[in-house]
Amino acid sequence: MLSSTGHPFIFLLPVLAFAIFWVMAKFEPKPVGVTKKSFFERNGTPVAIYLIVAVAFWALFMIVLPQLFMVEMSFRPKLPPVEMGGPKDFYTFQNYHYFIYGSTTSSDAINWLHIKAFFLTILASLLVAIFNFVLCYPLAYYMAQAARPARVRFLLLLLIAPYWVNEILRAFAFRIIFSSGGLINKLLLGAGFVDQPIDFIGNDIALYAGLGYAYMLMMIFSLYNAIETLDHAQIEAARDLGAPWWHIHSFIVIPFAKPGIASGCTLVFMLSAGSLAAPLVLGGPRSLWFTPILYDRFFQAFNWPQGAAYAFILLLACVSFVLLVLRLGRLSKTVMNVMLAFYMAIFFGFLFGPLIVMGISSFNTSTYPQVYPIEGLTLTWFDKLLNDRDMVYGMKNSLWIGMWVVLLSVPLGLAAAMMMSQIYSKARSFYYVIVVSPVLTPGVIIGISTVVFWRDLTTATNSKFLYDGVFLAVLGQSSFISAYCMLMFMSRLNRFDRAQEEAGLDLGASQTQVFFHILLPFLRPAIFSSAVLAFLSSFENYNTTTFAILADKTLTTVLAGRVRQGTTPAISALAVLIIAVTIVGAIIYELVKRREDRERQARLDAAHAAELRELESIEKATLHA
Repeated sequence: MLSSTGHPFIFLLPVLAFAIFWVMAKFEPKPVGVTKKSFFERNGTPVAIYLIVAVAFWALFMIVLPQLFMVEMSFRPKLPPVEMGGPKDFYTFQNYHYFIYGSTTSSDAINWLHIKAFFLTILASLLVAIFNFVLCYPLAYYMAQAARPARVRFLLLLLIAPYWVNEILRAFAFRIIFSSGGLINKLLLGAGFVDQPIDFIGNDIALYAGLGYAYMLMMIFSLYNAIETLDHAQIEAARDLGAPWWHIHSFIVIPFAKPGIASGCTLVFMLSAGSLAAPLVLGGPRSLWFTPILYDRFFQAFNWPQGAAYAFILLLACVSFVLLVLRLGRLSKTVMNVMLAFYMAIFFGFLFGPLIVMGISSFNTSTYPQVYPIEGLTLTWFDKLLNDRDMVYGMKNSLWIGMWVVLLSVPLGLAAAMMMSQIYSKARSFYYVIVVSPVLTPGVIIGISTVVFWRDLTTATNSKFLYDGVFLAVLGQSSFISAYCMLMFMSRLNRFDRAQEEAGLDLGASQTQVFFHILLPFLRPAIFSSAVLAFLSSFENYNTTTFAILADKTLTTVLAGRVRQGTTPAISALAVLIIAVTIVGAIIYELVKRREDRERQARLDAAHAAELRELESIEKATLHA
């Protein structure tokens, strides 16, 4: 079958799917008490058009069609541009044949290198997910069930701060620690435990540690959100009945937190399996990881159909893991406090240790990033950083892309969340699977599918402005960042009292006025939070950006190139600047938050005092009567 017949068929598939969705939403029985108004009557014409256009554009042109075009390309042969669409451009399994046999025609030998890398990536990602669960569970439980609110807020600030630093920089910090001349080897040699440096990078120890570090936050938040909803009275009741601590966690907390455990393990597995930054920076000469092989299919072999096939194989493995996870669905107080303090020291030492090491190396005169010995103190590396044209250009591009990602992702996420709140049961499930799928798709696959779709669309329409690195990076990043924003808006909308809308309408306001003057002010905290999350996710993204940016540059792609070519303390200096900005921002946020808390408490106290005065006056009036 010629591939020229495939694209019209691909465009028909989402149209058919949306037609099915519309029928499901139209004729599905609505819950008792739900208004019979039409979609346009409930939202008003301007808001309804915004919801439809935003959700359709996101779902079709940023999720469904790019993925379908990538899958379609994986069944096509590698051809020169002039022969694409011609008689030689037909559907074939030769790209998948190459993955198994290492040749598009011969079946004499097995391609053990790529197959071994694939299964090792899947196994290692699974072990990283398990490691993260074991590491993060105690802290998540402490925050959710034991810590005071002020302590929880402080711990959340500590957890978030390191992840303002770029993923490439975090991986670079681990390279400083685990290299042959790194901190760990120097400590071991100095203590006399070993006679020669241990090759942590060649043995992939640095890679696995870096992967575990990179995605701890996903596991912590998933577990915390699940355990926080557990009624503490159940734990107290078990303790009163004499249950030991391990029994409480095994039979009460962990079974209750299964959804959070499944979410955390799924996110960590997907992100680890699709990681490209850590393998490129921390991988040794003998390291086997599937995403660098996939990357080479595109940028070394220039075989896009074969790269698409490898990406589809990885996507199938990740989806299979998600489906599997969905189916599985007494010590003294003093000793416990000592154990908690020891665990906290290890956890936050692991969290902040790489950043501290990188910060010290940025002031060392040594030309290689190192903590010890200190050859001298200098600010030279900061000067070199600020005069690095590529770094400054990449920074400007990253800021520009991040701004556009915020402007695109926040409205798309809001529209998707509002649409979710207005459909029911089966139609809701069908819709949710589509819009949340980018979160569960490895970033490299999102980048690949975005480039493939918009390249083919550019060729078909002869609109070269569509095939621009910055434009594609914004679309690729927004496809999954919009899903993050949607989830935040959904959480906020679940607490919205619809009676406020009805009251506004009863007083003569239009649906558009209700949207702008009632709903948006209520959503203001979620808008701010999602905007910050969108910008940070965009600014530090590498896995999607390295494909979507094409020949252009961002800060992450420049950093990745520098780290692969050779490292200098100027990269550590960049991390120090980012950390400094983060600390200043965190302090300002905390001061503003405390001021708001004081003002809120003052208003509550004033209202309470006024209520007491009113009660006293009523009581006096009663006694006088």
